[in-house]
Amino acid sequence: MLADLTTAGAELRFADLPDGDYLLRVRAIDPQGWEGYDADHRFRLKARPEAPLPSSPAPGAVLSGERVSLAWAAHAEAGSYRLQIAGPGGDAGPWGDARGFEIRPPPPNPPPPRIGDESLSLAWEGQPGQRFDVQLARDPAFTQGVASVELDRPAVELPLPGSGRFWVRLRVRDPDGFIGPWTAPQSVDVPHCLRDGSGRCVRAGDGIVDTVP
Repeated sequence: MLADLTTAGAELRFADLPDGDYLLRVRAIDPQGWEGYDADHRFRLKARPEAPLPSSPAPGAVLSGERVSLAWAAHAEAGSYRLQIAGPGGDAGPWGDARGFEIRPPPPNPPPPRIGDESLSLAWEGQPGQRFDVQLARDPAFTQGVASVELDRPAVELPLPGSGRFWVRLRVRDPDGFIGPWTAPQSVDVPHCLRDGSGRCVRAGDGIVDTVP
């Protein structure tokens, strides 16, 4: 006998019971104290080791990319962990609570910028309500920034920052506040051309006059 309890309600709680097979016996008592017949119920308790507490992704998290990392707190009694891929076996504890999350695809890499005489033009695919961050730099690590703009449409035209090689990247801001990752940096080469008084490249025939031999 592990417990012998009396309650005025229709529910009892038992704490710290070890895993195992149990017999629960219940009988009613009338107002005069007379006890009725027994009702027996056999059950098995399997509550250990407790399910680990998930840490990633957070509940309702919105993730970007094609892969997701799952993480949880370490359990002192667990030598390994099993995700719900196949039926449980061995001394498996109960499943943890289900968590829903969403994976959003990253934005497509934009096409190469179009180089004009005075500007760089860039356009890409977008969804209604999205905003976009675009950065231009002289190095692929974007430590030498040249321009950084926030846009409400999937296109931008930037003044020519000079000549040489530049790098461009963008990221998406969804209407619900989610900010996606930066796209992979793309390089663009602005020609070293001879320019006129208006800053336009001087042309000869079908091409520009290049100042680099």
